[in-house]
Amino acid sequence: MCSWTSGIQYNPLESRLKTAFRLSNTVIPQTLGRKEFWLVLGLFILLYLLHSFGLLKHVPGLKNTARGQQMDWKEVQLTSSFTIFFEVFYTNACYSRYVTYYRNSRELFLQVMLIVYDLRIHLKQADAAHARLVYRYLLCSLLLFWEQINEERNVISLGETIRQYRSQLLTDEEDEFLSGMDPQFRYLVTMHWTMDVSHAAHEQSLVPASTVKLVLDKMQKVLLLMRLLDEELTLPIPFAYFHMLNLMVCVTLVLLAICMGLAQSHLGFIVFFIADLVFLGMLELSSEMTDPFGDDEVDFPLSSWLRETLEKAELLFEYFCPYDDQKYSWEAILEKHRSPVLLGSGLKSLVYEKPSHALADGLEGDENSKDAPAKSVRRGGSRTISMGQMLKDSNEDDDDDDDD
Repeated sequence: MCSWTSGIQYNPLESRLKTAFRLSNTVIPQTLGRKEFWLVLGLFILLYLLHSFGLLKHVPGLKNTARGQQMDWKEVQLTSSFTIFFEVFYTNACYSRYVTYYRNSRELFLQVMLIVYDLRIHLKQADAAHARLVYRYLLCSLLLFWEQINEERNVISLGETIRQYRSQLLTDEEDEFLSGMDPQFRYLVTMHWTMDVSHAAHEQSLVPASTVKLVLDKMQKVLLLMRLLDEELTLPIPFAYFHMLNLMVCVTLVLLAICMGLAQSHLGFIVFFIADLVFLGMLELSSEMTDPFGDDEVDFPLSSWLRETLEKAELLFEYFCPYDDQKYSWEAILEKHRSPVLLGSGLKSLVYEKPSHALADGLEGDENSKDAPAKSVRRGGSRTISMGQMLKDSNEDDDDDDDD
């Protein structure tokens, strides 16, 4: 059983130890590359050695114990508790944005595929030239949108994919016209071309107005998803919150370095190393999830998604189907489907077997009955009483009441 996350395949049932000590495709290498990680760890080692050699005998503010002067743990608990709370809250907010980015990105690709379906079904047979023009402008708009997203991130694989397909989808005149625009306007202009040509094509092909509205609504949804992704990326988590969180993490790590460095515990180095790695590692992970369109370990494989969508769109729009030709039709296949198509053997008896003898007798009795309506009511155990009999019994009960 494998799960997908950002293009990385992993097995959630794998050994916990093997997963825990894995370094590839994690944020541990980036965390170990941070200067502040080694700076705080160096502070811990320095205090530990100074205290071990007795060079810290009379430091003001420290508590005298049998092992020498130490820092009270209660002075660290409050700060570390607040830091953990705010860091968990920040990580949860970043993950929510991450999931939103994923859903909107996948929905964008899906809507493009649905429009290609509609063009193939409703427009291509009536006007192939217009349909191909709409199809080309639609893919151009998708391509230029991701080009604009990649403008600042400069992901190599995504850039190569965009350049490969851009030369095939845009003519020299169109490319020259769009190159003079700001990147954030290019996909908007090509989407306008898509909708304009689509509307004109449907009018010429006499397609029903409901079908035209259906296709244009999907194009508007594609445009809406593009705008949502673009605007969400320009609205990061407020810097004031991010600043306070970084300040609290740094202060907490310094306090832990002082407290654990003076504790003279043989396991202190291991415990502080893990605490340092977790505090800074969670910040690193959260920062990567706030913008999953780069080339970090948790980022989306946009190049694969874009290439897959373009290849499938080309297949669905241009593949040859013999039943599109007027010489053939679906009538030949329809003749083979006059009888039910059953895939499971358990349903065969329900469809083909005749009703049981008792049920058939009951049906015949109801049909031959003249006094009672077709509908009957079941009372008590298994006795079936017709509606006419119920009315007759009710009238007799009323007569008995009148006599009394």
